[in-house]
Amino acid sequence: MESNTRIKILLLLSLSIPLFCSSIGVTYDSNAIIINGQRRIIFSGAIHYPRSTPEMWPDLIQKAKDGGLDAIETYVFWDIHEPVRRQYDFAGNLDFIKFFKLIQEAGLYGVLRIGPYVCAEWNYGGFPMWLKNMPDIELRTNNEVYKNEMQIFTTKIVNMCKEEKLFASQGGPIIIAQIENEYGNIMSHYGDAGKAYINWCAQMAQAQNIGIPWIMCQQSDAPQPMINTCNGYYCDQFTPNNPKSPKMFTENWIGWFKTWGERDPHRTAEDSAFSVARFFQLGGVFNNYYMYHGGTNFGRTAGGPYITTSYDYDAPLDEYGNLNQPKWGHLKQLHAAIKLGEKLLTNGTVTTKEFGNNVNLTMYSNNSTGERFCFLSNADESRDATIDLQTDGKYFVPAWSVTILDGCNKEVFNTAKVNAQTTLLVKKQDEHRSAQLTWTWAPEPMRDTLQGKGRFRARQLLEQKQTTVDVSDYLWYMTTVDVDESSSKNVVLHVNTSGHVLHAFVNKKFIGYQWGTAEEPEFTFEKPISLKPGTNVITLLSATVGLQNYGEFFDSQPTGIVGGPVQLIGDNNVTTDLSSNVWSYKVGLNGEAKRLFDPLNNSSGWRTTKQLPAGRRTTWYKANFKAPSGTDPVVVDLQGMGKGQAWVNGHSIGRFWPSFQANVDGCSETCDYRGAYEADKCVTNCGYPSQRWYHVPRSFLKSDTNTLVLFEELGGNPHNVSFKTTTLDTVCGNAYENSILELSCNQGQTISDIQFASFGDPSGKCGSFTKGNCDARLSVSQVEKACVGKDACSIDVSTRTFGSADGCGNITKRLAVQVHVIMESNIRIKILLLLSLSLPLFCSSIEVTYDSNAIIINGERRIIFSGAIHYPRSTPEMWPDLIQKAKDGGLDAIETYIFWDIHEPVRRQYDFTGNLDFIKFFKLIQEAGLYGVLRIGPYVCAEWNYGGFPMWLKNMPDIELRTNNEVYKNEMQIFTTKIVNMCKEAKLFAKQGGPIIIAQIENEYGNIMSHYGDAGKAYINWCAQMAQAQNIGVPWIMCQQSDAPQPMINTCNGYYCDQFTPNNPKSPKMFTENWIGWFKKWGESDPHRTAEDSAFSVARFFQLGGVFNNYYMYHGGTNFGRTAGGPYIATSYDYDAPLDEYGNLNQPKWGHVKQLHAAIKLGEKLLTNGTVTTREFGNNVNLTMYSNNSTGERFCFLSNADESRDATIDLQTDGKYFVPAWSVTILDGCNKEVFNTAKVNAQTTLLVKKQDEHRSAQLTWTWAPEPMRDTLQGKGRFRARQLLEQKQTTLDVSDYLWYMTTIDVDESSSKNVVLHVNTSGHVLHAFINKKFIGYQWGTAGELNFTFEKPISLKPGANVITLLSATVGLPNYGEFFDSQPTGIVGGPIQLIGDNNVTTDLSSNVWSYKVGLNGEAKRLFDPLNNSSGWRTTKQPPAGRRMTWYKATFKAPSGTDPVVVDLQGMGKGQAWVNGHSIGRFWPSFQANVDGCSETCNYRGAYEADKCVTNCGNPSQRWYHVPRSFLKSDTNTLVLFEELGGNPQNVSFKTTTLDTVCGNAYENSILELSCNEGQTISDIQFASFGDPSGKCGSFTKGNCDARLSVSQVEKACVGRDTCSIDVSEQTFGSTESCSNITKRLAVQVSCES
Repeated sequence: MESNTRIKILLLLSLSIPLFCSSIGVTYDSNAIIINGQRRIIFSGAIHYPRSTPEMWPDLIQKAKDGGLDAIETYVFWDIHEPVRRQYDFAGNLDFIKFFKLIQEAGLYGVLRIGPYVCAEWNYGGFPMWLKNMPDIELRTNNEVYKNEMQIFTTKIVNMCKEEKLFASQGGPIIIAQIENEYGNIMSHYGDAGKAYINWCAQMAQAQNIGIPWIMCQQSDAPQPMINTCNGYYCDQFTPNNPKSPKMFTENWIGWFKTWGERDPHRTAEDSAFSVARFFQLGGVFNNYYMYHGGTNFGRTAGGPYITTSYDYDAPLDEYGNLNQPKWGHLKQLHAAIKLGEKLLTNGTVTTKEFGNNVNLTMYSNNSTGERFCFLSNADESRDATIDLQTDGKYFVPAWSVTILDGCNKEVFNTAKVNAQTTLLVKKQDEHRSAQLTWTWAPEPMRDTLQGKGRFRARQLLEQKQTTVDVSDYLWYMTTVDVDESSSKNVVLHVNTSGHVLHAFVNKKFIGYQWGTAEEPEFTFEKPISLKPGTNVITLLSATVGLQNYGEFFDSQPTGIVGGPVQLIGDNNVTTDLSSNVWSYKVGLNGEAKRLFDPLNNSSGWRTTKQLPAGRRTTWYKANFKAPSGTDPVVVDLQGMGKGQAWVNGHSIGRFWPSFQANVDGCSETCDYRGAYEADKCVTNCGYPSQRWYHVPRSFLKSDTNTLVLFEELGGNPHNVSFKTTTLDTVCGNAYENSILELSCNQGQTISDIQFASFGDPSGKCGSFTKGNCDARLSVSQVEKACVGKDACSIDVSTRTFGSADGCGNITKRLAVQVHVIMESNIRIKILLLLSLSLPLFCSSIEVTYDSNAIIINGERRIIFSGAIHYPRSTPEMWPDLIQKAKDGGLDAIETYIFWDIHEPVRRQYDFTGNLDFIKFFKLIQEAGLYGVLRIGPYVCAEWNYGGFPMWLKNMPDIELRTNNEVYKNEMQIFTTKIVNMCKEAKLFAKQGGPIIIAQIENEYGNIMSHYGDAGKAYINWCAQMAQAQNIGVPWIMCQQSDAPQPMINTCNGYYCDQFTPNNPKSPKMFTENWIGWFKKWGESDPHRTAEDSAFSVARFFQLGGVFNNYYMYHGGTNFGRTAGGPYIATSYDYDAPLDEYGNLNQPKWGHVKQLHAAIKLGEKLLTNGTVTTREFGNNVNLTMYSNNSTGERFCFLSNADESRDATIDLQTDGKYFVPAWSVTILDGCNKEVFNTAKVNAQTTLLVKKQDEHRSAQLTWTWAPEPMRDTLQGKGRFRARQLLEQKQTTLDVSDYLWYMTTIDVDESSSKNVVLHVNTSGHVLHAFINKKFIGYQWGTAGELNFTFEKPISLKPGANVITLLSATVGLPNYGEFFDSQPTGIVGGPIQLIGDNNVTTDLSSNVWSYKVGLNGEAKRLFDPLNNSSGWRTTKQPPAGRRMTWYKATFKAPSGTDPVVVDLQGMGKGQAWVNGHSIGRFWPSFQANVDGCSETCNYRGAYEADKCVTNCGNPSQRWYHVPRSFLKSDTNTLVLFEELGGNPQNVSFKTTTLDTVCGNAYENSILELSCNEGQTISDIQFASFGDPSGKCGSFTKGNCDARLSVSQVEKACVGRDTCSIDVSEQTFGSTESCSNITKRLAVQVSCES
């Protein structure tokens, strides 16, 4: 890289350094948190990231900062991050890393409370249910199983933070971390084990080495160096257990949480401020508000039980993110006041003075400077005080308040004197939207459960949460009881349940429901029932309402009908106890299983009736709606509904229960802030629903149609359900004299009128102010003058502003103001203007049509050059560069398949994150100004595992893939519709202003349709109808479908499509897959297709009427993980594409086709609208002319399709042209050659693999044997008396399946035995009695093979263990999905003397899916398995072995590869990312390669191959985004036996650039960014021969060849050379030939 470029980069880096850019020292003493030597007090606030959305986070964080906070605190929630053991989720609103980065970007600190027990009114205290279900576990005590799991999760979170440099010691925002939570409150119940546990917690945390302090809240005996801290409403009397520790208030409960059936708790601004001020008065250092923003318990995250969905908490920011005024503003002013004394509070001398009656003065002073700072507090609950501080003044201190005195003589704040504004929010109906919703409905299917049919049985009443694993609120308990005539009457059903809700049915009839309360979740249900003689079915539906989250042994508190009893009580109290009956169980609702809440679910069960059923139990309701306009938060009003769950666009917005109303007693119009606060003080909402309004985050909504789904459990009426916005309507102030009252509206609003204003002694509160005994005459006019028409105003509350107020005497006056706010029209205009300026490139509807000659886009007739770039074969970080290079290469569009298997790996569980975010991919295409081509398929071929089909699909009952099968078609339609709807939601179709101009359904079905008979024809017709019904507004195509139903456009795939004709004369001629190269296979040489032939194919296609050409591939990329198909497709999917696997330009191909595109585009107008004439010259030479007879414009293709004979064609007045064999010349105006496909003037680049000079090539290894004790002993997970098909048995979750059996032989049969195994591939390893006997594999051409090995048996039982491995599943061909894998069917035989055969195929075979190392996640760098071994030299040649090494990323930005030369076969991971399978020991055949390649003649994949005799793939791509800036981890699983000693990391770097340009052209040479041309290795203008890397001079050579190239190029990053005699002078002996310039230069950084 040149020095000036380095300077530029360093400058840019310096400008982009984040706020926390270097290591930050965080220490403490008893008086301060010390940050980089600065003594600080810290105001912090809790904002729980999963209780809001990422779109809300920046606003919440900014409002916290504006409110005077220094830090944001959050728990980390184990259950949602690890819902299944070792399966993690950090996407969307679970991305706590992003949350902390946003905190950092805002200039705030972070507090990380890992717990991982969190309490937090969160379901089960944040514990995942699988944890409780682990054998021998006890939670939160000295239990090894629990501690191991806790340590693994804690370490994972810590390491994630370390990787992102989030700790202050790394320059990040996090200054404090917490382990465990409030354990001291309950530790005594755990005895000595509890004490041992908390000591272990401290040691484990400290060992994490995070470089910042750890805290333990409510832990009075916290082991050192843990800091013990305080939680509560007040912590002023708290003292740490170490005199050197700071006094920390980790949870200042700023309000309280709501529970169903209870009133709304509120804590006043005055008392909240009093708590904080008293805390800092008495030596406090750190105050964290719990909560600062409470948010919403989305989904089923609410705990309790009986915690509401709203977690508003009366926090300074309300549930929706609005300012909760006056609390937010009052605390903001408090923070500013206390910060005035920070220097003295953290380093001053403290003195106190008592005045009696709980009045105290605390002074912080600097004896050297005389500086002072005072708190004057009155903790009396009723008596105000006036305190005379002599020369420092006299101060009125209301009861239960603290006055802050700057300099101890100036009142700057009093906690009881609220000068901040109060805001009243209203729920507002959108005037542009109808409030009335149109509903469909569906009954919850209960036929199975009402008949007593469950999924499993037990002769006991099971505990609910452990039975359901908490995947649903619902568990069905079902049993039958036989009674005779005499016992069938006068019966009472008695059910004792641990909660929380019970619904009872007898013989399919509903008999009643009941629920408990937050205080008493257990209850007894008793109802008279009618039985019938004979068998009766009792069905009980138990529902939880959040799981317990607090208390000793809370995790063991039972839920459901566990233990019962369930009894029938008859006459004379004769009791039949059913508790020990056989009970049938079913987890969850059928509607949940059918995903009725998913708007893309096309279930036929939805009904439309004139009258919507109201009061109907267990019923689903669905309605579509438009999002309310504007940006105000959205809520849905569920008044009238009973109880259930709600979803918007598939997002669960939580449980609802508006029918559960709060007690009518206990509320008051006024609230006395004085005296200690408890949750039942100052409650509101008596007699109303505990929660009527439910938050719908804006990010859940789409701009067009949205879907609301409700599951109603008890019976409700959805008629009055409506959507509204929470809008600021009224602003009030009630400020004391000699203060400044500030009033402000929300953004876009202004103050419209003054509803009340009085300076004097007004009374009342916001919404009900009244004038008092005195009132200044100018009150209203002065407020009007200051505020009306403004979005914010400040008022000096004094007689200077308002004049005197008669009758007020000596009282301290106040100003009460109430103003109304509205949206201002000019603000609306500004917003519209801003919106218009921010419209994307495709901002309005784009019409895409076609005819036989053109794709017509908004009336413009176009030919289209497109290129395939598959988003999952690269990374999001690579996408912008790939797309830009495609655009620079002359493409108009990017095409991609959609890959069903990776998007829906489990049925109805979708993944569109990371490099699966195809929406983001298309948006980047749009941003680059390109079009998109969407190939849904959803069968894709693509050399992709199983053709893109998920394996669960194949395993569905009665399914047949890709034929007229209803099960398959239903699944295909659901997935297709989901993809289409996602595109519609993101407005990606051209009709919506998006980039997508073409879509495809099915793929290459015409190649194999005949094998499916009439069903195939019916299927393809259905595909067309289904696609067309999607109504996407752009054309649909079907490739390789000669009978494509109209209006589908049939298209062509192949190496050449010039002879293709569409089946409809009105359709454009489209080349959907121009195979620009071919894919690699294990054991085969590398295919290459020349630039000349690639260009010939394209030019011939357009010569003969082509309209659309798509390169397959333009960038091939990498088959990460196990995505490669085939089988035997290599991990590299380079495809010899114009952009290589790593994203580098593949020159000369990229440059040659770029020049081709530019040449053809010259004739676009004529090609799409001209008259076509042809002329034949013989010997396969043809001229095609496109002309405009009116203007005389012409454009010609002159082609020579002969494979060997060049041609010189005389076009008379249009000139004479030399056309090499197998080439096309393009003539602009039919008389000027602008391009010839065989004349390559683009540069050639040679890339090298380069070792980083700053990094050691040698890696240090640890290793671990693959644990095989179980499988070598024949112990599997399940058994079958047959040899199973592998892919359907494994569900393709692993390449590996173990087949194990035992065979008893006697002495005579144990000798001279051959093991014979017939397998359908792909690799087989065999073991007998724990000993390895051999392996074998097939090839891409011969998947099936027979393994035969002599073996030694022993008399008695012998264990045969066979490990079958797949190497990608088939992806093409008729019935490819049914092609067997593994040892299915066998036979497996033992062949003894005289060919006596024992067939083991029908033995009992034991099976195990996958490797133990996979199950243990040995590939995860965060895995702390003790199995890793360190030896001087890692073992080489060892089968079934895991290797691990750490390394530093190579410096620079060049692509990174890992060299696995010396390894055998296996899989590789970098930092837990699978980079794919490796198999460098599988070498290509030594024959078939040649130094030269003749581009002439039709291409096939075995033409022009390279790499003979070498590994099929030695180098494996490691995307830069997989790497961290510090330490990285490489893990290899070696299957066959290899040597990792020579494994190393390198970069692919441009080293040499060549050109071989024809005379009278311009040769352009360029290096990569940051490189310059350093020297000329070869230059000859004449008739040079050879190729890049081996040029030689010919018979003639211009004398100035080298000097002119040096002059033009050396020292530059790019140069242009006029290839002519004008530049180089004449060349002797070259008289009648067309000369060329061959150049080879070196590029250096």
